[in-house]
Amino acid sequence: HGVAARPRDAVFSFGYERAETLAAFANCCFVVFECAFALLHDTHDVFVGGVSGAGARGRAAAAAAAAASPAGGGILAALLGRIDVYRCGVNVLGIVLFMREAEAALQRAALERGSTLPAHGENTSSVVLKLLASIVSSLIAVVSEAGASIHSLLDCVELPLSMASGLLVLYLVLPGLTSTGRVLLLGVPLEVQSQLNRCLREVSFTNGVAEVLQWQFWPISSAQAVAGAVSVRAQAEADEDTVLNAVQGICSRVCVASGGGSLTVQVVCEPRLNDLVADRQRAIC
Repeated sequence: HGVAARPRDAVFSFGYERAETLAAFANCCFVVFECAFALLHDTHDVFVGGVSGAGARGRAAAAAAAAASPAGGGILAALLGRIDVYRCGVNVLGIVLFMREAEAALQRAALERGSTLPAHGENTSSVVLKLLASIVSSLIAVVSEAGASIHSLLDCVELPLSMASGLLVLYLVLPGLTSTGRVLLLGVPLEVQSQLNRCLREVSFTNGVAEVLQWQFWPISSAQAVAGAVSVRAQAEADEDTVLNAVQGICSRVCVASGGGSLTVQVVCEPRLNDLVADRQRAIC
């Protein structure tokens, strides 16, 4: 957040707010990678096995063997288990501290999947989802090991739980991933896309406009800050200032009203018929 709060300068004329968007995108990618890695690891343990054993039963057996060893393996296993519990507690505390952001992330994932949050909101939402993914992973490990210690048939419950939790976390993180990726790729935010289409039609039918030469809009950091560059060709008999003011008034509904945006409008005038005739006569002479 400290980098994003820096004022704009000559190099970064739009400011550093996009740094939080980049951080949110990186957090979402890390959550996706963590879910995929956990699923592959659990699948390998169940169907292939290995040094770590087969799923929760292998981990429980390894912990029991370590506890029975005279070299202090029991102390090490207990310490690792306690660290895992502390980590889960810290993650739960983080969710409690970011309760408002957690509610916003869940609401966006369930009801407003196409919406774009401000850069700081996207960053805090990605952090909350990272904490939630870590909590779910720890709970699955605890439940699986407890089930394996009760009966060997319950060892196979780890893979279905891992798949279900992975799909749930991916469902929650996908809106933030697509939203931040769209901002980084300078895609038009979904919230203003329909409004821009209406503005384009209105500019095309404005009195004095012969053709829209350039129509480019992109987000600065979120849907709340949009920049645009528009170029139109004015008709030969149209007043250039009138056309410029009309196009600026239409496009400023998206750029200026969004807050923190910028707009550049250029009007290219068609040569008048009298000027073309005079140039032709001078060329002949």
